[in-house]
Amino acid sequence: MLQRMLDLHPDISCPSEHHLRAYKDLLLQIGAAYNKHRSQRDSWIGGYGAVPIAEATSLAIWRDAVARILRDAGAGKPVCGANDNELMEQPELIRDHFPKAKLIAIFRHPLDQAISAWHANERLSEQEGDPRHRELQTKFGGLEGWVEHNAKRFVVLAKNLSRTCKDQPILFLRYEYAAKKRAQALRQIFTFLKVGASDTLLTEIAEATAFERMRKEAPDPSFMVRGAEGYVASPELRALAESIAGPTMRRLGYRVQSLDRE
Repeated sequence: MLQRMLDLHPDISCPSEHHLRAYKDLLLQIGAAYNKHRSQRDSWIGGYGAVPIAEATSLAIWRDAVARILRDAGAGKPVCGANDNELMEQPELIRDHFPKAKLIAIFRHPLDQAISAWHANERLSEQEGDPRHRELQTKFGGLEGWVEHNAKRFVVLAKNLSRTCKDQPILFLRYEYAAKKRAQALRQIFTFLKVGASDTLLTEIAEATAFERMRKEAPDPSFMVRGAEGYVASPELRALAESIAGPTMRRLGYRVQSLDRE
């Protein structure tokens, strides 16, 4: 949803989701393989010593490649961005290689996020015949263990991003706010990015990113599921998630009812 909100602005490019950490790992593997190849060739001509490609060099190549990929996708737009949830797992990559970047981090109630991910992984396991999707969550036990894991991850991601990228401008968004009050959220986002935000434009993008319209226009409408449809979380599961993530949630603007009752 956030990616679509951004990419629909005429001055912003934010293409479909990247996996830039995987690209980085592949470049590091290429560097290691090439070093091995050069070492072998060096042995053929007397073994005088081949200077290996440093990891820092491979990371610099990654950084320049990412910047070029985003500029190419932007096709001349003044603001070029990347949608990559997994970069939050390694915020030092952002800090060290994109220190001037503006960051928008969207968070969802950890219980709802956990349930949505649970059902998504179940669906992917069936669609692709790949048990690894299901194994991502079942290694934590049942749904309760998965919720606990996601609540802890919610806290770690928010804290690590705030601390690691403290010198960069960061806009923290709540998914619930952005979904229900899209026009207001859009104005906040576009003001943060210093791009135009006329009432007409806000209305157009808010309407285009309404859930039913996105599902209707999606290439794969079956992907578009409103949360965990048909599932009602127990009060105990909600209390579990909020007992772990509650203080962090409050700092992000959530009202945590289970804590208010204590």
